[in-house]
Amino acid sequence: MVDNVVVKASGRINLIGEHVDYNGGFVLPASIDKKTIIDLNSIQGKECFIESETIKKEFKINILKLHKSEIHWENYIIGAMHNITILKKLKIGAFRCKISGNLPIGSGVSSSSALICGFVTGLNYLFKLGLSPAAIVLIILN
Repeated sequence: MVDNVVVKASGRINLIGEHVDYNGGFVLPASIDKKTIIDLNSIQGKECFIESETIKKEFKINILKLHKSEIHWENYIIGAMHNITILKKLKIGAFRCKISGNLPIGSGVSSSSALICGFVTGLNYLFKLGLSPAAIVLIILN
C-alpha cells in the first residue's frame, strides 16, 4: 500500500457515434484537455471521506457498510467501492478522496466516466489491488 495517489482522468468527446457506443455501435472518441483530478490518501479506520471541490459537497461512508445513497453523485463512488469489495472480493482500506479539476459536469464530455475511471484507478494503485486495465473497465461497467 502507498500513502498517496493522484490520478488525472481526461474527459472525452465522440468525433462520430454519439450515443451509439452503449448500443454496440462504432465510435471514434477523442480525449480532451479538461480533466478530473482524484487525490487519494490512505488513512486509519473504516470511514472514508470524499470531498468534491468541483461541486462543493462531501460525504463519508464506512467501508464495511456500503449502501446506496439518495444523493446521485455519491453513488458513483459508492458503486465503484461496492464493485471492488463485494463483486471482486478485494480489500481496500479507509481513505480520504479529494475530487477537483476543470472538466465541466453535465456537458457531454464524460465527466462521470472520468470520475469513476480515475477513482478506481486510484484505489488500484493506493491499495495495490493488481487490477489490469481490462478488469478496471469491467468494474466500471457493472
